[in-house]
Amino acid sequence: MKKFLVVVYVIVLYQLFAQSAVFLDEILSSKQITFSQAAYLVFVGNGEYQDTVQQKVALEEALKRKWIKQTGNPDNPITVAQFAYLVMKAFGINGGLMYTLFPGPRYGFRELVYKGLIPRTIDPQAYVDGALALRIVRIAAELKGLDK
Repeated sequence: MKKFLVVVYVIVLYQLFAQSAVFLDEILSSKQITFSQAAYLVFVGNGEYQDTVQQKVALEEALKRKWIKQTGNPDNPITVAQFAYLVMKAFGINGGLMYTLFPGPRYGFRELVYKGLIPRTIDPQAYVDGALALRIVRIAAELKGLDK
């Protein structure tokens, strides 16, 4: 398991460039990432913001764009389905018919499972752990050609 985390850590460092080691350590060791951490990851991962942006600013932008619904507390954990929808929107990933007709976390999750970003065995209502979040962002960036 430690080797896996080291590999993910190295890949993410390559992908997100100048990420602070403290933040990545915090994310990798998290059993549940928060809405603010998720917003930060997708905005830095898609290149829209530098890694120096505050998590609060990234969360406010995601809320403004209606990519996530208002959370009572930005430190609340985000579910896999909610994170999938956030990734779909942030990286501009096109969905199938159901996602096009009914965009939202349910069909965002199903699209990312279909595209191979999320393992089929994960419950959409489970909370996203840090390693999975970084893996999803890395693959989404590769799909959009942002890994160069």
